[in-house]
Amino acid sequence: MQIQVSNLHKSYIDGEGLKLHILRGLNFEAKSGSTVAIVGTSGTGKSTFLHTIGMLEGIDEGQLYLDGSDLANLTRDQAAQFRNEKVGFIFQFH
Repeated sequence: MQIQVSNLHKSYIDGEGLKLHILRGLNFEAKSGSTVAIVGTSGTGKSTFLHTIGMLEGIDEGQLYLDGSDLANLTRDQAAQFRNEKVGFIFQFH
């Protein structure tokens, strides 16, 4: 499985109505058979990034491809089908 991310942007609106930019112009590629570690300090967007490539959350802007298929514009039902067939998560609980 190959993952390609180009110019990925993701933001949220906080409780005061301010836009928080979590991911800005992120580029990433993982080729089939490779091992990748996503590391960083708390609050740097690691979980948000994984949620976007796993289709748990949508993106604001950018391209997201899995094995050459464009995932950025999937409908909600298509994203659910993709998750059921291609994605496995082990969630972190605090």
